[in-house]
Order: sequence, then structure tokens, then C-alpha cells
Amino acid sequence: MTAMKAVRDLIYTKALQFLPRRYKQRLLIDMARDLEVSKIRIRGEYGEVSGLIDDAAIFRSYILKGLWSKNINDIFIAFFSKTQSGTYLDIGANIGLTTIAIAQNPNIECHAFEPEPVNFELLSENVKHNIAGQNVTLHNLAVFSEPMQLTFELAQDNYADHRVRYGKPKESSLHFREGERKTIAVPGDKLTNLVRGSELKRPLAAKIDTEGCEYHVYKGGREILREAELMVLEYWPYAVKRMEGDLDELISMLQEDFPYGALLRDNQRFNPAQLVEFSDLVENLQSSSQQADEMGWIDIVLTKRQV
Repeated sequence: MTAMKAVRDLIYTKALQFLPRRYKQRLLIDMARDLEVSKIRIRGEYGEVSGLIDDAAIFRSYILKGLWSKNINDIFIAFFSKTQSGTYLDIGANIGLTTIAIAQNPNIECHAFEPEPVNFELLSENVKHNIAGQNVTLHNLAVFSEPMQLTFELAQDNYADHRVRYGKPKESSLHFREGERKTIAVPGDKLTNLVRGSELKRPLAAKIDTEGCEYHVYKGGREILREAELMVLEYWPYAVKRMEGDLDELISMLQEDFPYGALLRDNQRFNPAQLVEFSDLVENLQSSSQQADEMGWIDIVLTKRQV
């Protein structure tokens, strides 16, 4: 039965490759479910990427647009285009649509961290299929503030919103319904236990997109992360507070470690002219922290230099 299903998925994938992208949504969602197809491979800007048909977020975007998080990927691609070496840390790699984009530069050593087993399997497949070299190291665990076994909650249809559940459970939001989610156990560890900072090729750049775990990631890996020349961090006060993260401490650590920053909203493209002294961003970030709107997230670009 498993072999038959794999053959069916493959046939459906091949058929989709010849269709104009504008037809793929209707055919993909309706017809694939009728045929009980679960996984397909789609060609887009970052290569041929495998994903699950029921993923309503990242892979859905790749199906419809042929890309994902282009504004963030372009920041790192431009940064590494100016150097002959370097290291990229992708913390919260999902199925690899940021890792692959950077790792296509063979001069860059990439470390991709993804705790959820299904996403990690797809990440592994996508790296193997799209990256010719040996410049990607995969880590199947959650980056955290200390070594421990973690409860990990699974979102029903947004496979980018799986999250660590830490601390005392809080009331579920009407939108996310966290209390109804299935949970699994995943290992967690500090970044400093997973890679040797002194051995990482410079310059160093990092992306942290961990659905509210950013405080714990940064606190546990600060010794390495503060050495980054460039970092992009998702700032989502609602989710950080659910994991008992200290937003004031996070802001303070970032201000001490990165002189300059910029805020990107709603997939906004980054222009180096947007960089300001980080102190100029603090009031805005603190205001967002106090509101803790469940849908209020933003990306922070952090740099050592104002370009």
C-alpha cells in the first residue's frame, strides 16, 4: 500500500510540472485530496521542493508563487555574495526554503535546525535533492536555552506554526487553539552545545524563526549569536510570552549585541537605508510587547554595521 501511494504521489507531481502555475491551486487542493495524494514536489525559484499537500502556509506559498520569504532570503544572499566564505545558521528551518536558497552558494557552510520529525524529513529530502555540495549540516532538535526534553505542539494545517510548549499552560487563543493541539516530545539543547563557535567560518549570519522560542534560543546561544554580522529574528510578543520568555531581557540583549537594526512588516523588502541605531527601535518593540497581539509579529534585521 505504501509503495502504491508513493507511485501515485510521484505521478501527480510529474503531471503538475507541466501545468501553468495559475491552475495549480484548484487542481492541487481539490484533485490531490480526491486522489489521496499527500506529498508532491514543486519546481520554484529555489529548486524542486517536496512538501505536504495539506500545508496551508509555507508549502502552499511555494506552490502558488514559486518562492517563500523572498525578502528575508534576499538579505542573506546579498550578504554572502560579498564574501568567499561564511556560515549561515537557520534556526527554525522548516522544510528548507531558506536553507536551500543560501546553501546554493557552495562557499557558505550552513547549519539547519528543525525539531519536528515530518518537517525534518522533508528538509533532508529537499537539501539532498537541491544542493550538490556537502555544505549543509542538519540538526533534528529544538534549539533552546538549556538541554532538556521539550513538549512540542503540532499545528493542524500550518506546518510552520508547530511550537515548543514551555512553562505553565495559558488560555488558548481563539485563532490558534493551542490547547487542542496534539503534542510530541522532542530533544532540546543550547546552540553552544551543538556547534563550536570558534570553528564556524566567518562572517557569521543567522536567522531565528521559532514561533515564540526566540528568547530561549538567543539566551542559550548568545555566546555564538552575538558574533553574527547579520541576524534576522522574528519578534512575536504573544508567542514569546506563552513560553515564559522575557521580552525586556531579549530587547536588552539585542541592543547590547547589535548596534543597528530595522523592522520589516508584512514581507516588506529590506533596504540598507532602513537601518537605524537599535536604540531608536526600542520604544516600538516595547509597545508591541505590552500589546502582545496574537497576530502581531514582525521581523527584526540586526547588523553590526550601518551599510
